[in-house]
Amino acid sequence: MAQSDDPIATLVAKVESTRVKHGDASHFLVFDMLAEAGHNPAIAKTLRDHSQALRSRFAAYLRKAQESGHIDRGLDADLAAAVLMSAVDGAKALGIRDPKLSKAGISEHLKILISRFLTPAQK
Repeated sequence: MAQSDDPIATLVAKVESTRVKHGDASHFLVFDMLAEAGHNPAIAKTLRDHSQALRSRFAAYLRKAQESGHIDRGLDADLAAAVLMSAVDGAKALGIRDPKLSKAGISEHLKILISRFLTPAQK
């Protein structure tokens, strides 16, 4: 993900474009992989390694944005990356938990969550 004048808007746009590009099918693949990882140590290792690589790149992006003052410097970038990845994965589950929920509404609320979480506090 390239750094921009507004790293939060860039991140929100990336989350949205990934959702649109991959659709519901990717959601089910994630859940299948997580379920299989509970029974298969090789899949679990692959999943952990992949997640760690993504989280590492994501945390580096957050750190750069913290240095420029665009993202709250009080956040631990590694932990923030992990929490946001979990929030995105959790949002994928909402369509299964309650298919009547609006996909657009879920997406909009996820954008708000990400923006509010990362935005530096006003002093």
